[in-house]
Amino acid sequence: MAQRLRRLAMALGFFLHSSVVSVAGQPQYRVESADMLPSSSLVTFPFLPAALLQGETLSNLSLRAHAPLSMALNVSTHVDANATFRMTPSVVNCSSVTTQTFALRVDASSNTTGNYTLTFYDVATASVLYTTYMLVVPPPFVASVTAPSWTGNAIWNDSFDAQPWGAVPNASTSIWANISQGFVSDTCTPGGKALYFTHLFARYAATSPIDVLGFDLQLAFTYVYGFLPNQTYDSVGNNTLSCVQTNPNSPFNVEYRAANDTAWHVITVVPVPPTPTPARQTVRLSLPPTASSNASSFRWIQANQTSGRLGSIRGTRYQWQYRNLFDQWAIDDVVLRGRVQAPLATTPAQVGVDAISVQLQANATDSVILTTIGDGSHAFPVCDFTALPLSTTTVVLTTTSIIHAVTCVRPNQQSYGYRSPRYVVQALPPILVSTKATDAMGYYTVQATMPRPNMTLRFTFGNGSDVPSCTFGHAIVLTANATTTSMVLKSNGVLQAVACMRGLVGSTVVRPPAFVVQPPPPTLAWVHATSISESALFPVTMTTTSTDASLVVVVVDANDTTTRPSCPLTVAHATNATSVTLRPGQLVRAVSCCVTTVCNDSATSVLGPVVASAAPPTFTSQCSTTAMVTSVVTLTPGTTTGVIKYAVNSEAVDCTSRGTLYNGPFPVAKPAGGAAVVVTAITCVPGLLPSTALVVTVPVANCCANAIWFPSADPTLDCSSMTLFRDDFVNCNLSQWTPATTQFGGATINGGVHASNVQCAFDATLNRSVLVLSAHGDAYTGTSPEGVTVAANGSVVPRLATALFSGWALPGSPPFFPCNPRVEPCASKRVGASVSTTAQWNAGIASFLVQPCTAFGTSSDAWLRNVSDIVVDVDASYVAYADLWRASLGQERSPPPFPHAVFSHLRTDTAYHRVFLQFNATEGRANLYRDGQLVGKTRRLPVTTNPSALTLNLWFPNAWAGLPQFESCTTNVADVQVVQLEAAANRWCEFEQATVACSSDAECLGWTSMHCLMPLAVAVCRDRQCRFQMDATFGAAAIKAGNLFLTTV
Repeated sequence: MAQRLRRLAMALGFFLHSSVVSVAGQPQYRVESADMLPSSSLVTFPFLPAALLQGETLSNLSLRAHAPLSMALNVSTHVDANATFRMTPSVVNCSSVTTQTFALRVDASSNTTGNYTLTFYDVATASVLYTTYMLVVPPPFVASVTAPSWTGNAIWNDSFDAQPWGAVPNASTSIWANISQGFVSDTCTPGGKALYFTHLFARYAATSPIDVLGFDLQLAFTYVYGFLPNQTYDSVGNNTLSCVQTNPNSPFNVEYRAANDTAWHVITVVPVPPTPTPARQTVRLSLPPTASSNASSFRWIQANQTSGRLGSIRGTRYQWQYRNLFDQWAIDDVVLRGRVQAPLATTPAQVGVDAISVQLQANATDSVILTTIGDGSHAFPVCDFTALPLSTTTVVLTTTSIIHAVTCVRPNQQSYGYRSPRYVVQALPPILVSTKATDAMGYYTVQATMPRPNMTLRFTFGNGSDVPSCTFGHAIVLTANATTTSMVLKSNGVLQAVACMRGLVGSTVVRPPAFVVQPPPPTLAWVHATSISESALFPVTMTTTSTDASLVVVVVDANDTTTRPSCPLTVAHATNATSVTLRPGQLVRAVSCCVTTVCNDSATSVLGPVVASAAPPTFTSQCSTTAMVTSVVTLTPGTTTGVIKYAVNSEAVDCTSRGTLYNGPFPVAKPAGGAAVVVTAITCVPGLLPSTALVVTVPVANCCANAIWFPSADPTLDCSSMTLFRDDFVNCNLSQWTPATTQFGGATINGGVHASNVQCAFDATLNRSVLVLSAHGDAYTGTSPEGVTVAANGSVVPRLATALFSGWALPGSPPFFPCNPRVEPCASKRVGASVSTTAQWNAGIASFLVQPCTAFGTSSDAWLRNVSDIVVDVDASYVAYADLWRASLGQERSPPPFPHAVFSHLRTDTAYHRVFLQFNATEGRANLYRDGQLVGKTRRLPVTTNPSALTLNLWFPNAWAGLPQFESCTTNVADVQVVQLEAAANRWCEFEQATVACSSDAECLGWTSMHCLMPLAVAVCRDRQCRFQMDATFGAAAIKAGNLFLTTV
């Protein structure tokens, strides 16, 4: 499953102790902490120091807006309103570009400290975006050595007042290392002594080297040039002590020489005043920085003078007597003032992480650097020369700070205050350690360790687009010297955090790998699990273990390795529980999806494919309705959707290649030799294990459908028990028969039937004995047997010799008298035969071979009645009606008017025909079959539960049977059998009421094989409907008229 973060646009929303970042209707990012405060701003604001210096400009300040806005500045004053703030541009437009830069400058009209509130607000809504308090501090007082305000302490000075007149100061007693042509005198300075220069040669005074390294220096002195208009000589003519007016071209220079210099450097040339004056002139010289060294000397030197010798008297004390000295000058009140230079930070302004080490340097020898640290509004240090500490040359700053520093040099030198640049210290980032819970929810606990106590953790949690700063993001403020805090992440998201503290720039952003939260996978359960399935349907329930979760489910084939459930970006309707039904070979994959929070799909829960076996098939058998010792086996898959593989008398069956695929009920017959029929069957369902085998012995011995005829009386024949009656007429034993002598059909119609006409004879055609029924027609010349009549008392009496057949006639025709008793005997004419079985049955299937009499005038028929009942039936139903017969149709006769007789026209041939008579007296119906085909039906038998015999007749009906113009005729009957009706398996062939759709003739034939004991003459498919018909030769008139095209005569 691909890991992913849902990309959602974000706005901010907050709850107490927790944060939910979302868009309405969308999943949310969720973080919880008891100490969490909401973000106070919609902008990431740049770091602003707590104090600004007058005239300071903060440039390239970066502003990032987390919503479209335009920002402006409002300033309110708390103390001293002399400062003005200017933001450039005045409105920072973040409507389309979220990140912009601006500058902030402060100016002031006086050197005072002011306190201000700076409020940055959204122009459109006036909502406050960021507020800060700001001090504006003036610069420290610093005066250049050239400035009138500069002050310094005297390093050395000499007013020469302490020196005796005429003394030449030297290094041992003064600052002077070398004086040439000068001595202490008041010659030009009547008000006091000065260093007076006269005599020939170079006139100068040079100080001893002094260590003034790292000092700003100012050299001050007074001077007088000669101002008298004339020379003055003493009493001996010496003008050494003269103060005659100095030539303008003879000024003196003030020079310095620093350590390691080989030459003197002119500081200034002191000009001769244009108007001589005895007033002392004061000079203050700001010395160049190069004059400051650890061995600096200063000198005053008059490079040119106009003095010269007038004579030369050597070796006497009056050697200057003749000299002519000019251009005298004097200096007094010589003072070297200095202020030790302030220290300098040699570390450039920069951003330090956690701390920054700043190096300070002072040039003065044996100097001590004192420092104070603050925001710029703090005091400068003061040198306490009574207890100077060690010099501070390295300052470690742990917050954003400005260093105030001074240089101290004993005994009394203190520099002006030095203000360093602002050194920015950035906080170290927090250390985030996440621990994933081992419970089902799998939330993350993130512990944040801050680099310092009492810091503020700022963070965002979402899709990563919002970066926290010390002005944006949720906040957790640590107090009581705490350095750790924690939060719980309950959704996917990117956590970004910074450490913040007053005086520090926010740390770099810590962004651990995106957090991936998955709800617990759903619980899948197979309901009513069983190792054997009857339905091949496996209900599976799925539930989420989290209330904030919904299910996504897919059901796939087991070989589908690509289709997997995937959570949508939004869950419209939460589903905490559902169910599916698996089929064999299927599996369900399900994931839990967060509903209200952003999270990854859960791990996929999988159930399936279900390992179960198909249920074994169930077995039923039903004796075949069409075959003997045959059972129709019906197998039902034990599992609804399964198929069955089976084998008969074999165990070779499986769900692949062995066995036969069950397509419906199939017959199994008793094998040769009488072995048992064993069916082995299994249920096969793709995706399920094969069922256990069903092994069943199929009962076939008692399946006797179609056991309607047996070739012999052998009791070992299959279904021989079905036999109710059998007579093969072996040895012409007629003990199972009762011949009848009686009359029916009308005393004036025929001479009845006589037992003598029932005989047994050998038939060479069949090579067996047969039952012979004889009938004597009108051409019979014999005298016996004589016909009979039934007396009024019911007794049977011989027919009178003079009795005529006066009732025999065609409708509308006069009687026909076949015999004249005056000429010939008539009592033996028209005498037939009737014989009944001694056994009686209510239902069964009777069969026999019959060779009927082919002569007109007789009827060969079979009755399912006792003879006494036949007599009644014929007499009650008889009407004197006869249809014309048509020899062209094979001497076809119309059916007799007897509702209780099963009658079939027999074609006039001499062959034996197998006749089957299917009867059920209880239901009053019977079917007649001839030569394996249904040829007649009746549903008008007398309904009775009483048994009756099978009665065979050959007799003379009325004219409807034709004129019996023959001598004798026989109906031969052989192989009479009666079996139980169950052998017909209830096949009555009720085709008249059947509506059978079809697409081929075969379907119609199939219908008859299932519903008819024997076939119909016609079973064809016409217009997608089966059409059935008995042989038209034997059909009723209406059927014949409609189906002559089907006749197979």
